[in-house]
Amino acid sequence: MTDPTPAVASLQSQYLTTRAEAAECRSTADRFVARAAAADQTADSLAAAITSLGGEIPTYPAVPAQEAAEDPPGDAIAETA
Repeated sequence: MTDPTPAVASLQSQYLTTRAEAAECRSTADRFVARAAAADQTADSLAAAITSLGGEIPTYPAVPAQEAAEDPPGDAIAETA
């Protein structure tokens, strides 16, 4: 195999960096999915405890009126945060 031209070598380096970044993002996403599943399971257990004690499950999300006024529906940044 011949040595790549500088342009090809640069693109190859960018390719490997981008692939590594994608793998890291997938790994991070997997960790967040696992955390979300654990949090959902905990919330389900708490809901069962609340109802077994005769309580009502609060509505989620409970957003204070002030925050709701400052963050109108459709705010993409707030919805993805």
